[in-house]
Amino acid sequence: MARDTSANNDTGIALAITKPIYLLKMGFTTELRISSRETMTFDGDSYIGVPNMKVTLSQSPVVRWMNVNLTYGNVLIAEGIGQDVTLYVLYGTPPFSSGDEDVYHSGIIGSGEINSEYLEIILLPNEPVMSPIFRSTDGIFKHLPPDGTEILTQSGLQVLKRA
Repeated sequence: MARDTSANNDTGIALAITKPIYLLKMGFTTELRISSRETMTFDGDSYIGVPNMKVTLSQSPVVRWMNVNLTYGNVLIAEGIGQDVTLYVLYGTPPFSSGDEDVYHSGIIGSGEINSEYLEIILLPNEPVMSPIFRSTDGIFKHLPPDGTEILTQSGLQVLKRA
């Protein structure tokens, strides 16, 4: 299904040199927001500039950036995978306004690799929402069975007796 992009992104894409800005929002206890370029404010939120951030776009995008003083790796280890994550794409130059962004991915943080130099995470789609199994059938009896009715069940023959 085709999806429209914002007017600001349409203008940015039409430029001779197009370098998108990626904004990554991770739903840890204290939300962590990083930008692939400079530190910036977008839609009322501050994003930390991580100019060496690399994004590999695919069905499950991969994001990689430097693990400065092991800070990012420590947060991921403490909070764990499975946290909410959103990857936005912006084109052009700041300042941006709400509505200029395109959501490239919204899901959860999957597996990753952490070492002293960099942190790499795979972004996974949200888990499908499952509902409990509900089975409904017509009732076997539409009235109260007469005294002495025999019913064969898995646990044996049952004889109804009035109390």
